[in-house]
Amino acid sequence: MKSVALGDVCEVTTGQSAPQDHEAFGQCGTPFVRAGSLERLCAGESEDTLELVEPEKARRYRLKLYPANTVVFPKSGMSAKVGRVYRLGRDCHLVSHLAAVLPSTQVDSSYLHRWFEYSPPSRLIENDAYPSIKTSTLKKLQIPLPPLPEQRRIAAILDKADALRAKRRDAIAKLDQLLQSVFLGMFGNPASNPKNWPVAPLGSLCINEDARRKPIKQSDRDGREGPYPYYGASGVIDSFDDYLFDGERLLVAEDGANLVARSSPIAFMARGRYWVNNHAHVLAASEGADLRFIERALELLDLEPYITGSAQPKLNQANLERIELPVPPLEMQRRFRTFCERLESERQQAVAQLDSIGSLFSSLQMSAFLGANAP
Repeated sequence: MKSVALGDVCEVTTGQSAPQDHEAFGQCGTPFVRAGSLERLCAGESEDTLELVEPEKARRYRLKLYPANTVVFPKSGMSAKVGRVYRLGRDCHLVSHLAAVLPSTQVDSSYLHRWFEYSPPSRLIENDAYPSIKTSTLKKLQIPLPPLPEQRRIAAILDKADALRAKRRDAIAKLDQLLQSVFLGMFGNPASNPKNWPVAPLGSLCINEDARRKPIKQSDRDGREGPYPYYGASGVIDSFDDYLFDGERLLVAEDGANLVARSSPIAFMARGRYWVNNHAHVLAASEGADLRFIERALELLDLEPYITGSAQPKLNQANLERIELPVPPLEMQRRFRTFCERLESERQQAVAQLDSIGSLFSSLQMSAFLGANAP
């Protein structure tokens, strides 16, 4: 398979400065893609959900249109290190932090997209402290370029495999949505308590098993591995030989800033052995409550009123214990647990299938781009 310089078969350019006037953006027009937009776009979100620029305002700000099938990725800033690559589905405007690669008639855009996924442009960053990818470097980049029909064949195979991955991810997301839907159907939103369940403070529903341990410095963590997950302020981040407890517990981060800012759950069930540092609360259920119910209820509540401190926001034990939760009958909570366990089994199967499809996709990529044999 021959290799060619990217600049010989594609136009390599960059986006433009974003308008600083918020009035430049409206409810209709052409999508404006920022570097931060790529996470959502790569996850399957539509370009129509982005900021839109009306044609008249695009002309006023001299914004260039980048055509559908342009391959884009971050070329500067911390987002350049992540390696996200996206192919435009429609004409868009691009921010200056994005590189834009416009394929010529010699290059199939889907093939080029898949090649950049396999060989991320982030590897071209020269200084990790100030991440940036030079346009001149991109133009000289050597890419494998089989004949156009072969490019299309390779792209079609990888597109189909990726579609399978997307369907499996979508199935997992729907299972997660179903869990929340069932919770709300059974109990209502815990914030508004529309079913008028009795209300009790969390401290009366759980036993707080003090997790006060000496914090582990990053320097102490380096090079240490073990079979037990380590739970810190930002979640499960490492593994160690030590463990704090066995069995089912609820872990709640103490870092209030983390609780407010994170989109992922702030509390989760820990089944098995965990090492927990002093940035987390460990809760065990009392006789009148089920932890699966409490976990989901906490995720739906706004905990910001219980967080103290401005420079270093914290959710301390006293405030944690006074969080008020609706308390439906224990029998109902246990029925919800049974549903959770069934759904969790299905989710584990779906995740295993996704891993299998991911391995297949990686194998196809290697076969396609290592050069010797196409898939």
